[in-house]
Amino acid sequence: MPRHAPVLECSADDKASLIAIDRSRTEEARMVERARIILASLEGKEIQQVARELGISIPTVSKWRKSFALWGLRGLLDRPRTGKPVTYDDGFRNRLSALLEEPPPPGMSHWDGPAAAEKLGASVHAVLQRALYQIVPGCRRTPLSSMLVLDREISVIPGGRRGTATCQG
Repeated sequence: MPRHAPVLECSADDKASLIAIDRSRTEEARMVERARIILASLEGKEIQQVARELGISIPTVSKWRKSFALWGLRGLLDRPRTGKPVTYDDGFRNRLSALLEEPPPPGMSHWDGPAAAEKLGASVHAVLQRALYQIVPGCRRTPLSSMLVLDREISVIPGGRRGTATCQG
């Protein structure tokens, strides 16, 4: 005799949320698919029938049914993935912005990439490529040398022999 999946239960609020996700045009496709799995399961359909109707695998249906049964709507969210932590975050960009407001080191009229990188304890690449283009509106990525010069108004003065950076006002 075949085994039958246990019947899923949920509150009216959760069901309304699942319907809203299913009908949403802006929700991620994977969340819509998960909501459809649960809604079909709530109608009493078997796992194989849900998989066939939605065009997905049986293990996928089982996984999301089980997750929903244990955690409710939270169980349909992606879990954090392992990986290398962010090295240069918003704090780094804020420190760079603050540094550019300070006067440059003695003997320099402007901050340059290497001086800013040394002061922040970061690589020149991090200062110029990762942070500067997110701080300065209107900048676009172009080939850079380490000799680009930053003035205190956070604009870029072309200075490298391998390329330039273009920023608008």
